[in-house]
Amino acid sequence: MYWPVRIIARPRLRDAGFTLIELLTVLIIAGFLASLVAPKLFATYERIKASAEEKKLREVLEFAKSRSFLRQTPFIIRFDDHTLEITNQGALIRFEYIRFSRSALTFNANGFSATEKLNYYVRGRKRALDLSQ
Repeated sequence: MYWPVRIIARPRLRDAGFTLIELLTVLIIAGFLASLVAPKLFATYERIKASAEEKKLREVLEFAKSRSFLRQTPFIIRFDDHTLEITNQGALIRFEYIRFSRSALTFNANGFSATEKLNYYVRGRKRALDLSQ
């Protein structure tokens, strides 16, 4: 007695896989979505870097203020474009996102400055840092 043989249909070679049109359509959609997301990612990255530089600026000024009080000597800080220089320490700090107008700031021997606010620009926006605290 013979058993019936079951024939399993194999897909033809041209039916296996994706066509070039399908692949190109997926790539175009992926590229379009990436073009929508990428600018927001870069803007967020720059905003984070700018806020980190602002934090660094506050820390440097707090350092100069406390050192002037502890050493009982005045500290002079000069600002010019994207640089900050602490003349007593010989330290020169460069900023990428923060810009200053040419000016100088002095912390007296008691740790106080003559000016109450420091004006600077972050990515084109004017900001002020309160120095009276």
